[in-house]
Amino acid sequence: MDIIIISGFLGSGKTTFLKKFRSLLDKNMKSVILMNEFGEVDIDSNIIGESQSIKSMTQGCICCSLKEDLEVQLHELYYNLNPDLIIIEATGVADPVEIIDAISAPAVMEFTQLKQLITVVDSQKLLTLNTTPQMKQLYLHQIKYANTLILNKLDVLTEDEINLARNAIKNINDQAYIIESIEHLSEKDIVKFYADHNLMNEIERHPSAHNIQSMTIKLSNSVEIESLHHWLGQLDDNIYRVKGFVTLRHIPDETYLLQYAFGIPQYEPYELKREPVIVIIGSQIDKERIKQQIEMLQFS
Repeated sequence: MDIIIISGFLGSGKTTFLKKFRSLLDKNMKSVILMNEFGEVDIDSNIIGESQSIKSMTQGCICCSLKEDLEVQLHELYYNLNPDLIIIEATGVADPVEIIDAISAPAVMEFTQLKQLITVVDSQKLLTLNTTPQMKQLYLHQIKYANTLILNKLDVLTEDEINLARNAIKNINDQAYIIESIEHLSEKDIVKFYADHNLMNEIERHPSAHNIQSMTIKLSNSVEIESLHHWLGQLDDNIYRVKGFVTLRHIPDETYLLQYAFGIPQYEPYELKREPVIVIIGSQIDKERIKQQIEMLQFS
């Protein structure tokens, strides 16, 4: 089940892009759109056309308060509809690092492939970015971590301003595939999106091109909870997230869901039996060192 994430700051044109994108999809493709907005809006599961439906995720952001809801939604969609494609339109204040985190749960990665993280950029706002440091960082993250960028609203800029916007984008992310204006999106671009490999695998193989790294390690043995807790507490700040399924040495017959973020580990019993695995997300990860540490956890 393929996933495409549409990101972009408030008012950048994400919904306009989504409408254009949807119009170019193969009509035989079964697709579902998950729209994430703040505020109280009822879930809308109306069928659009013959193969597409919309579901709303409201009263929160999928990169924070609705993370678990997103995992549940993805499972339900997979088992009940099994669509070819899920398009996630994130709220304008969603950080792409956290969005990737939200869909990288081991139980979700078993049946999904992240094909694209597309960010729609308000080119005019890019040149006149006047906001709080936190919002500015969020805006830059949305550009930096995308593998496709849509430069929207170029038509309101002068030629000199357009060149400034192009240069600004290259300075932030010189690896992304760039489409200048939503109107220029074509069927050829859609084909390219699908020709791309699983983005999570690409992040692992070519981290410098994506600025985020992830690594997945399958475990062959149970671990001591005290040792695991100590290891998590010693992780560097460049490790944003650790999650996975583990078996604990004192309760070898049960599977536990491991969640770690911001220095806080959580262990929850998981009803279904899962293959033990740990997923790590961060930047500039010393993979060999992490592998050695996890080996020691299993066999010490």
